[in-house]
Amino acid sequence: MFNLIKFELRKMGKKRFNIITILVSVIITIITFSMPITRFEYRGIRGHRTGLKAIELKKQDAKKLPTKVTENQVAKDIKDYQRLFSNPKNTIKKENGQLSLKNSVDDKYVIPKFNYLLMISENYYEPDDQGYDFSNLRRLKLKNGAKFYETRKNKISTFLNMNHKGGNYSDSEKKFWINKTSKIKAPYSYGYYTGWSALLKYIGALFFTLLAIIIIVAPVFSGEYQCGADSIILSSKYGKTKIIKAKIIAAFAFATIIFVLNLIFALAIPLLAFGTSGWNLSIQIQDTMIPYSTTFLKTTFMFIGIIYVVILGTVSFTLLLSSKFKTSFTVLIVQIVILFISLFMKEGAENGFFNHILYLLPSKAINADVLTYLSYSFGGITVSLLLMRVIVYGAIGVISLPFARNAFRKHQVQ
Repeated sequence: MFNLIKFELRKMGKKRFNIITILVSVIITIITFSMPITRFEYRGIRGHRTGLKAIELKKQDAKKLPTKVTENQVAKDIKDYQRLFSNPKNTIKKENGQLSLKNSVDDKYVIPKFNYLLMISENYYEPDDQGYDFSNLRRLKLKNGAKFYETRKNKISTFLNMNHKGGNYSDSEKKFWINKTSKIKAPYSYGYYTGWSALLKYIGALFFTLLAIIIIVAPVFSGEYQCGADSIILSSKYGKTKIIKAKIIAAFAFATIIFVLNLIFALAIPLLAFGTSGWNLSIQIQDTMIPYSTTFLKTTFMFIGIIYVVILGTVSFTLLLSSKFKTSFTVLIVQIVILFISLFMKEGAENGFFNHILYLLPSKAINADVLTYLSYSFGGITVSLLLMRVIVYGAIGVISLPFARNAFRKHQVQ
C-alpha cells in the first residue's frame, strides 16, 4: 500500500505543469505577504519612513504605550488628548473652520499612540457609525470616569438589537453572543502587535494556494479517463481497492505539502519583518467589538486550522467531481466557478440569510473574519460562523470520499 501511495505522489510531483503551479502559488504567497512590509509607512518626530525603517520606528514608539488598558489609564489618555487642543499653540484652523493639531504636535504626541487611541475612539462610536476617527475623543465627558468596558458591553448589546440593519438576531443568538463576549477578560494588556495583525489581514490570500491544490487534484481520477488508463487500473488486481485508496491518500498528502509550503512563507515573511511581539495579547486591542476570547497567537492557529479543514473538504469534493467527470477541464470549470463567484458577491445584512451562505463559500471561508457576528441556529443550538465552517467542510470531506471511491470503482470502461 505504501508503495502505491509513493507511486501516486511521485506521479503528481513529476508533472511539469504541477511543479509550475506550485511555484506560481508560492511566488504569489511571497509577493502578497511581502506587501504589508513594502507598503508600510510611519511618520513621527524623526520623519517619514517606509518599509523596514518604518517598522523599526514603530517598534520603538510602541515601547511608550501603556501595558494595561485600565479605566483610569483610558481616562488619562483621553484627557491628555483633549488637553492638546486646549493650548492654542498646538492647533491650527483648517479651511472648513475645524480645529486640528499641528503636524509637529501630531507627530510627537498622537502618531506614537495612533492605533491605541483609535481603539479607544472606536469603542465610543455607535455600531452603525461610519468613518471612525479621533474627533469623538474631544467631545467625551469624563465626569463619571471613562466607562470603557461598560461602553463596549452596551455597544455590543445595541448592535445585536439593531434589527433595522437587517441583523434580526433571535433571542438565542443574542444570548449566545453576549455570553461569548462576557468571557473576555478585562482589563486588556496593550502592546505592539503589527506582525500578527498583518498576518491575519492577508491570510485570505491563501486562496491562491487553494486554487493551486484544486488544479493539481482535479486530474486524479478524470486524468485516467482521458488517457485511457482507467481500463488498465480497474481491471488490475487492486484497481478497485488499494489503488483508489492510494490515489485519495496521495491527493490529501500532496495538498497538505502544498499548503504547508505556502504557509511557511505566509507566517515567516510578516513575523520576521515585524517581529512576533504581541502574540499573547488579547485580540480585542485590535477592535473591542471582536467577540472571541483569544490572543493573536491562538487566533492565528485557529484560522490555520479552519483553512486546513476547508482545503481538506475542497480536496474531497474535487475528487468526487474528478471521479464523475471524464475530463479534468470540466472539474476545474466547476470548482473555479464556485471559488470565484463569492469574490464578486456583495455582503448582505450582518446576520441575514444571504451572508449565511456567502461566508461558507471557499474563497470567503479562508478569511480571518474575527469581527463577524454571524451565527447559525438549529433546534435551540447556536454555533458561530467559524465553527460552522469546520462542520460544513468536515461534512463535505466525509460525505464526498465514499461517493468518489464508488464512482471510480463502478466506472464503465469504454
